[in-house]
Amino acid sequence: MTSNPADLPERLGEYRLCEPLGEGGQGAVYLAQSDTGQRVAIKTLGRLLGDPDARRRFAREAETLRMVAGLHLAQYVDADATPEADPPWIATEYVAGPTLDELIEDGGPLAPEQAAYLGAQLAEGLSYIHRFDVVHRDFKPANIMIDEEGPKIIDFGLSVLEERMGEITAITNTVGTRNWMAPEQARTSQVTAAADLYSLGLVVAFAATGSRPVRGNADQSELPPRLRSVLSDLLDSVPERRPDAWESKKRFLAIAGDRLESVAVPAEPDTRRAVEASPAPAPAPALKRVRPSAARAADAAAAIRADYAKSGAL
Repeated sequence: MTSNPADLPERLGEYRLCEPLGEGGQGAVYLAQSDTGQRVAIKTLGRLLGDPDARRRFAREAETLRMVAGLHLAQYVDADATPEADPPWIATEYVAGPTLDELIEDGGPLAPEQAAYLGAQLAEGLSYIHRFDVVHRDFKPANIMIDEEGPKIIDFGLSVLEERMGEITAITNTVGTRNWMAPEQARTSQVTAAADLYSLGLVVAFAATGSRPVRGNADQSELPPRLRSVLSDLLDSVPERRPDAWESKKRFLAIAGDRLESVAVPAEPDTRRAVEASPAPAPAPALKRVRPSAARAADAAAAIRADYAKSGAL
């Protein structure tokens, strides 16, 4: 276990910092642990701590995470993004696995059906986000974690409620990662959920080919026609013509067919516990299972009591 940096307290809220997991534009992410041993990922606002706008964005991210919940999303746990927090922090579910970016870089592209099933899972995750009128605005492989259950979308630092889109300056505050963003997002921050769907097309194309997009354009020439058809619709330059998350999910599932093989990595042994686990008690002798019928309920109950008495469990 790596000690936490000297400029951070040993604990943030109810969580003890264990080791750094990564660093982003706003700050760093740490593995942390509750008093009962539950692990979480804690994101802190670091180098921009003194920037009032950065603190407001961080508080908005915490507010969004509290509101958004669903499948294939790293779940919100706790936060302190108040003006008094030093530093502000957000705790989310810890996902024990690599990013999709790392998975494809290390293991190569997915089979078309597996890439389609990945697309269906991610579309399902986006459907929950969009159900709350939130636009992620930074949907890319580095913001998709993979564990033994499959993909989970993380990092809502650039997300925004569609109803608040007008509060953001249209030109000067264009945000996102250029190679993974929709054409309209490259021009303005005034985007809709359709921008996330364009990014979904780029992500699935990357997963299926191993080739990264260049300024929002992906090479689909070697992909099967049915998968290429869905991706072409997602990558339509006109936002209104793109399928929504629900429609995208259905179309990806139709391509995956019966081969619903999830992109997942095996769970690793929990070697990062910050507390010593107490020795497990010796297992109790197996108890005989009795399936009593109404006709002999009394005999069955007596047999169960006798088995418990012999096992010493009473």
